[in-house]
Amino acid sequence: FTSKSIVDVKQFKTALDEVRQQGYALDEGGAFDGLSGIAVPVWNASGQVVAGVGVSFITNVVDNDEMKTIIEFIKEAARKIETQLPVITHTNKI
Repeated sequence: FTSKSIVDVKQFKTALDEVRQQGYALDEGGAFDGLSGIAVPVWNASGQVVAGVGVSFITNVVDNDEMKTIIEFIKEAARKIETQLPVITHTNKI
């Protein structure tokens, strides 16, 4: 944990709402001081999150413009993965 780690349930729920709205998660020093991470969900055809794509980087070497570019690249990678996922239908037959 660091001083930026989310340890309060209310704060965690607020952060989750923000992640849902943005379409990605951003962690700036929450796990390790000086290390940031961005992750994007990969959705299947049924609307379930089945994977994630993410990167970590040293916080002070990436500026805001570079971070925006990284986010767009990760989102694009997740969307490409989604188009390659098989459509699986489940039946209750035994």
